[in-house]
Amino acid sequence: IDIAITYQPDLIITDLIMPVMNGLEFCKVIKSNLLTSHIPVLLLTGETTSESQISGYEAGADIYLTKPVNQPILIRVIYNFILSQNKIKRKFAVTEQLIPEDLDYNQLDKDFLAKMTRYVEENITQPDLDFKKLGEHASMSRTVLYAKFKTLTGLGVHDFIKNIRLKKALQLLQEGKLNISQVAYEVGFATPSYFSKSFMKQYKLTPKEYVLSLKQHAADKKALANFV
Repeated sequence: IDIAITYQPDLIITDLIMPVMNGLEFCKVIKSNLLTSHIPVLLLTGETTSESQISGYEAGADIYLTKPVNQPILIRVIYNFILSQNKIKRKFAVTEQLIPEDLDYNQLDKDFLAKMTRYVEENITQPDLDFKKLGEHASMSRTVLYAKFKTLTGLGVHDFIKNIRLKKALQLLQEGKLNISQVAYEVGFATPSYFSKSFMKQYKLTPKEYVLSLKQHAADKKALANFV
């Protein structure tokens, strides 16, 4: 457990039968500790009954494999799992929601993301909001905090903060009450130019182009309504 906390592995592979603590107990400990709950666990076992598999998944195992397992199959299973995890992470970049609703995470990690997102929202006007402040709020070391964000969102801490800033900016631009410079400062960017550059990188168009697209969409919708 201490090794997992210290080194933050990308994946833990464990056997069901082990001395001191069996695989189910180990999995429960990993998944119930906020410092390690995000680390995927692959459980290997000679037990082939459906009851054993259910027990494994109830303990928090992400993957359950029965032995013997040859190396190519093990590698393929891990590869497919990583692909599925990457699809989940990409949702953070493409959805306008601050936190995608259909994330397949345990409750501990969902609560963690919600807590961190609320903290960023509450302090979003501060340009100096950084990993140090989030680490203090989460009571985590820099290493653990980075690993947890990277595993759950595919983003480092700095990019997670920027992602929330940009999503809030989208909401403000859609409301249309503030101009682009005001929106930039409202979501914590030090300068409007840096905001525009970050917005362009994230959404493939400038804030000005986005506002114009909103106006065009509204005009098209109105014209269609009048036509009907």
